[in-house]
Amino acid sequence: MGSARCGWTIYSRKRFMFMRYSIVVILMWCVVGCSMDTSYREAAFLDERGTNIQQIGEALMLGAPIDLCMAGDYLFVLAYSPEYWLHVYDKKTGEKVSEAIRVGRGPGEGVNIASMDFFVQEKCLYIFDRGLRKTLVYQIDGDTGNASFKDEFQHPADGVIRKCHHFDNGKYLYEGFLSGDDTFTRYTLSNAQNELDTYSAYPELNSMDDRYAFILGVSKACPETSKFVAATMFGAVLECFDVSGTHIEPIAIRLIDKPELDFSTSVIQMKAGKKYGFSTLCLTKDLIYANYINGTDPNNFKSIVTFDWHGREKTRYTADRNILRICPGDSPEELFGVSSSPEMEFSLVRIAMK
Repeated sequence: MGSARCGWTIYSRKRFMFMRYSIVVILMWCVVGCSMDTSYREAAFLDERGTNIQQIGEALMLGAPIDLCMAGDYLFVLAYSPEYWLHVYDKKTGEKVSEAIRVGRGPGEGVNIASMDFFVQEKCLYIFDRGLRKTLVYQIDGDTGNASFKDEFQHPADGVIRKCHHFDNGKYLYEGFLSGDDTFTRYTLSNAQNELDTYSAYPELNSMDDRYAFILGVSKACPETSKFVAATMFGAVLECFDVSGTHIEPIAIRLIDKPELDFSTSVIQMKAGKKYGFSTLCLTKDLIYANYINGTDPNNFKSIVTFDWHGREKTRYTADRNILRICPGDSPEELFGVSSSPEMEFSLVRIAMK
């Protein structure tokens, strides 16, 4: 009995030490590995800097830009024109070199383009057409500026799909739902065979109707890391997610300004005196770049900020003009973008982060 008891005591102490060590590891992961705000608090950026912005070429004769990306020596701008959706420009001179994705309903064509994902290693654009509920795949060439139609595939006819983000291993993240009729289902993770997961969580809100701030927000995917970011323009909430497995896993939630919407007119807006948040996003493996309004004027897009993937503020950069869309450049200190003038003319710009 004595030896048995001694053995049990030694085992128990080892087990206790293991459990205590495991709890410490879990707590450290929660503190270091993720950041989940439970209450709203003001943004506090570690650094304030300026930018040097140079216009590239002449004004663009296009509709409002939807998205853009850089590959090699060229900028690929997704925007409506009477004939094409994709427009390719030399990133140094601004000269247009080619166009692709005809406006239409045939193979490789589109009628209501909603979003674009850039697979850097494959040099492929995955472009979602909300009207035709299909994804167009275009191979792009950073040496010549050409974009050639590669493939297209249909998405389910049921449910509501506002946008579709594409990831490796044939997974899609739909903004919306494929089954049921819950308008406020935020995301559905799926592959070609099965619906894998749904996500409908919201932070603390004053009214259930304020959930529209998340339905109307901005989002961007980083296909190589199987992560994506969602942010609200009504109020300021930034959320980071991981979809590398079969679930939609939140990895950071940053609550800055609570969405408080005014539905008293035909145009949804923030209640008087309340701040607007994020208007556009672009992602790298290390940083999240966002245009951050941080004020009551919803048309002021002169502040670009960065967060890490734990949702922590890094740097705020001020711009001398409105920047509508941004994409990574050749270094962390460089972005390319589309700016707008008071006359609503759009121009390509190079943004050097000072």
